[in-house]
Amino acid sequence: MVFNAADDAYDKFMGRYSSVLARPFADFADIERGQRVVDVGAGTGALATELIRRLGPESVSVAEPYRYTEEGRARV
Repeated sequence: MVFNAADDAYDKFMGRYSSVLARPFADFADIERGQRVVDVGAGTGALATELIRRLGPESVSVAEPYRYTEEGRARV
């Protein structure tokens, strides 16, 4: 399934939730220094940004097969 819309349209639809929920989701998952994580289906990078803030870029891998990869990279 591909969300076929401009990056800003996707961000207005999903990003308004994912940006707000990234921190509580990482808290719920008990993400802390010393762990390694992968964000599968990273979209525009809201969760990846929070994971990198907590763990550092060397501990976070991102998998996003669709068109939002470039915007996701630009954010993180």
